[in-house]
Amino acid sequence: MSDFEQREYLVKGELSPEDCQLPLQFLGKIGVTVSQLPAADMQESPTVETETVLEPGTIPYRLSEINSAEQYLSNEHLGEFWPEYRKSSPNPGTKFDCLLRGIEMLAKPTPKGPRGQAIGLYAWQQEEYTARLGIIAVRPRTKVGFADETRSGSYGLLSAPLYANSVVQVGSFIASVRSISELDPKERPFGINPRTIRFFLSLADKLETQIDPDNFEDL
Repeated sequence: MSDFEQREYLVKGELSPEDCQLPLQFLGKIGVTVSQLPAADMQESPTVETETVLEPGTIPYRLSEINSAEQYLSNEHLGEFWPEYRKSSPNPGTKFDCLLRGIEMLAKPTPKGPRGQAIGLYAWQQEEYTARLGIIAVRPRTKVGFADETRSGSYGLLSAPLYANSVVQVGSFIASVRSISELDPKERPFGINPRTIRFFLSLADKLETQIDPDNFEDL
């Protein structure tokens, strides 16, 4: 026969006073002491945290609010910049060139084959290619406060949700865009044509004017 042990438990439940009597009487008969805790000692059960679902198109800051190389650039920011760029550029190209895939052209870049076609890559190969271009991408976007999907029609974006699940660190965007612009067009990622690179370069110039020069020490 096992030795007796003294143990204490806190049991909570919702019962009417009448329903409580039977289990209390039974516990008393088998030697279990039952006493009611003061109201102040009754702690609420911990609440289960629910994941916050961001509305499509939610972004933590506007383009004009970017002031650090450590912040992130999204398709919404590209769409926000488009009207300004279109008015100031003598040859802006089209939304198809600049906004169809948008930031995903850098976040998930694809090299070109001998005939200029996109080369299919495994995930690890794409990660290596992205790193080689100096691009720091984050996905899903919710990791850094962006909704995973853009809002349909927001900022004139053409991109579908398929092309909107990444953001790119601002500092790496500026550095990689300038590096890509110096490559032979055949060596640039698929989809980044001369009109696209001009759009990206203009945005890089704008962002650099908004950022403290001290943030570019490591770029």
